[in-house]
Amino acid sequence: FMGMKENKEMAYDEDFEVTNVDWIWNGINANLASAGVGCIKAARLLNDPGLAALAQRQLDWIVGANPFNSSTSSGIGFNHPDAFINRSLAPQTPVIPGAVMNGIGGNEEDEPDLKPGSWQTCEYWTPMLFYTMWLTAEING
Repeated sequence: FMGMKENKEMAYDEDFEVTNVDWIWNGINANLASAGVGCIKAARLLNDPGLAALAQRQLDWIVGANPFNSSTSSGIGFNHPDAFINRSLAPQTPVIPGAVMNGIGGNEEDEPDLKPGSWQTCEYWTPMLFYTMWLTAEING
């Protein structure tokens, strides 16, 4: 979930100004949820309850069973981080119940990182929502 250090990446700072950075990263909720979809489908094919449990743990991480005890799905779970506010948009994006943020990422030491209010972890992104919805639907049936 980190960009390559050899290449400068274009990124946006907190004021939505383009900057050059050595590496770029964002949260991994889409990765977790899509892996969960694969696990639940494999669990059905292989009749493997362990894979189904692993799929559930991916969803549990997104909604709060993580090192920060923080749900990155608005209105679901508890201890939500502040959402990203893009100062370039008017009107600003409101808190959307059920929307899924980018999620927890990792720092340069590969440790879990959650930055309340940052685009990297707390902006709503469509892939994060889509895969989380798909995983939820697969788990439920």
